[in-house]
Amino acid sequence: MSNIKTTIKGTGITCKGNVKGNIELLPMELFDYIQMRLITHTDLVIYVKLLQLYNHKEGYAYPTISQLMKYTHVGSKATIDKSLDRLTEVGLIN
Repeated sequence: MSNIKTTIKGTGITCKGNVKGNIELLPMELFDYIQMRLITHTDLVIYVKLLQLYNHKEGYAYPTISQLMKYTHVGSKATIDKSLDRLTEVGLIN
């Protein structure tokens, strides 16, 4: 195993070794969806936040549009709405 570390340009943050226990598993197809332009990077951010907020007991994610705007730093309701529409169209959420 190598000790390769990645440093984020501009911030100097090292990506390997500084994140522990706060990991979400994502379907690798999400990156294909971005490359095929079926979803955007913003859609991915919103999807990950919905995944984090998903309540397995109740069977749904519960945030309001305002909360999603705050959690994802997306500045407009229209952008959130478009992202939710695209995520629905490709079958990632319902």
